[in-house]
Amino acid sequence: MKTKINICDESLFEIERKIAALPEGELRCYRNGKYFTWYCLLTNGKRILIRKSEIDLACDLAEKGKLLQERDKLLAERNGCQAYLDIAGTFCTSSNEETDRLLSIKNASSDEKVLSWAEKAYKKSDRFPENLRIRTLKGDMVRSKLEAMIANILYRLGLPYRYEQVYNFDGFNIAPDFTVLDIRSGKEVLIECFGMMEKPEYREDFIRKIAAYIKNGRTPDVDLLMLFEDDANKLDESVVLRRIKDCFF
Repeated sequence: MKTKINICDESLFEIERKIAALPEGELRCYRNGKYFTWYCLLTNGKRILIRKSEIDLACDLAEKGKLLQERDKLLAERNGCQAYLDIAGTFCTSSNEETDRLLSIKNASSDEKVLSWAEKAYKKSDRFPENLRIRTLKGDMVRSKLEAMIANILYRLGLPYRYEQVYNFDGFNIAPDFTVLDIRSGKEVLIECFGMMEKPEYREDFIRKIAAYIKNGRTPDVDLLMLFEDDANKLDESVVLRRIKDCFF
């Protein structure tokens, strides 16, 4: 809109320059039979006859009349643009300022909740600590390369997580590999890595865990993300990254 006003101002300046170089007065034409009679109307209201021999004056005043029409049209357009900016511009500015303020409050509140969740102490599994051999980017010690891959992806994506937080489901303690805070919803999403699925004992553990999760209200691919691999089918990092992004973004 401001660009349009600037274009109008430039055009008006050029028109005013041309008008200033033309004769005083405005052309008035009156039909007289098959012919026209020309007059020059001065600013004081006096009307002066333009003879046929003064056709150049008539042509100049005709050009001036056209320029005056263009000037009036541009002025109306410019004034309309300016009126819009005066009304809508003030509204939009104040609205945007208030929107930004409200968003900053929401973001600050959200950031505070995320930080509080991330720093809150939780019960962590103490089973087989000797198997915690791989250090993640966050500094956690995890048990497998797949867990380290997931932890590092979560860390790089800025998703706060807890490793092996213990839950009690109907008197049965279970520690999913990762508990991740969904920043959008504020809800916790569990991630389970099921490796060595070629072994019967691990498949039995998988069935037991899934039954416990579903019984306690967890829904696969909603708030329970499951990743599978075995010796013959290792998960590629790009696949894990896509699954996590699909879940949280």
